[in-house]
Amino acid sequence: ARTSIKDEQMKRTKPRPHVNKEDLTGLNILLLYADDWTHHTLSSFHQTKPLNTILKTPILDALASEGIRFTHNCVTTSVCWVSRATLYTGQYLSRHKTKEPCCWNGMIKPKKKLDEPPENWKELSIYELLKENGYHVGHAGKWGVYMPFNKEIPFNVEEDGWHYRKIGKKMWHITEKNEADALRFLRERPKDQPFFLNVAFYATHAKDSDVRQCMPQ
Repeated sequence: ARTSIKDEQMKRTKPRPHVNKEDLTGLNILLLYADDWTHHTLSSFHQTKPLNTILKTPILDALASEGIRFTHNCVTTSVCWVSRATLYTGQYLSRHKTKEPCCWNGMIKPKKKLDEPPENWKELSIYELLKENGYHVGHAGKWGVYMPFNKEIPFNVEEDGWHYRKIGKKMWHITEKNEADALRFLRERPKDQPFFLNVAFYATHAKDSDVRQCMPQ
């Protein structure tokens, strides 16, 4: 029997079974996602002879030694916003169509924000899927893709595009700010729900013409 395009769309958009809170495993997910770096940036990459003596990443090295190092995984497209859209949705560029920082799914930037997220975002977004299934979700740091709609995320603090900035009476480094926002999420989250938090660090991204990016940190 032949099926129409409409039939196929109905199959893809039919409601997913809801997971009761009491059935959740309690697995918390903390994703640390840094901007614009290569596979050998971490000093833990140099297992036998530490070639990288300038950049030192002892905390991440400890995570690598105590956990699992994936040494053969690759990005599908080594461009910031394309990789982020792939991370958020699990799709290749050919399907999520986010070819430019603006906008999600290749849409033309509207004059004002949409009233609600489009169906293809609701259906695919890791934030939406986990929230639907009882997770308290959050984002701290860089989104990297302009989305002309309100992201229905309980905790969302977007900070990127700078290395040093005065906020109130304090001069912040962007990594400090990303970290502080992540810690606030962990302090304030509901304790009766598992959580998902994406901490999207910005500082490894160059800030052209700003000499302060070369200062010791």
